[in-house]
Amino acid sequence: MTNLWTSRTRGPAAWLVGLMSVVAFPALAERTRVDESRSVEPGGFVHIKVVRGDLDVIGWERDEVHVEGLLDARMRRFVFEVNGNDTLVDVQLPRRSGGGWGDATDLTVHLPRESSVEISVVSTDTRVENVEGGLELGSVSGEVSIRNVRDRLDLSSVSGEVEMRDVSGRTRATSVSGDIECYRCAGEGS
Repeated sequence: MTNLWTSRTRGPAAWLVGLMSVVAFPALAERTRVDESRSVEPGGFVHIKVVRGDLDVIGWERDEVHVEGLLDARMRRFVFEVNGNDTLVDVQLPRRSGGGWGDATDLTVHLPRESSVEISVVSTDTRVENVEGGLELGSVSGEVSIRNVRDRLDLSSVSGEVEMRDVSGRTRATSVSGDIECYRCAGEGS
């Protein structure tokens, strides 16, 4: 009986089962936790890039950008740097990552209220609130929720629902497919 079992597990079938466990379950990669802060100028520019997952961007009274949460399991590189008036938060994935396996990014970014914010997301549910220096947001897919944004808002979405509340200033919002709802929005708009 032992010889029969041993011969079965060492044959091509055992090799195939081993290979399939490596190829079929790459999602077992662990997400990396991040909890970092950088001092910044209150009226600076903050650029945020996330390919997939959940992103919360919240304006606050401190002169710092704080990033906390879990980074994508497929992450190639995480960039959080301040260069003069510019801050960059970028979760970079491999160029050819193929497929949606693995746990995605789940980040909260706190930044000075007066910041001018530029967000670029692909397949990410995005929530932004309390930004008074203006917001430019480009989304390919995922739900977008914007609350209490002042000065200007420039939003473009390919697909996904967009909800805006308490927005004032010059406003431009476009969507290829997906509803845009605006509650208590004031100022110039298109």
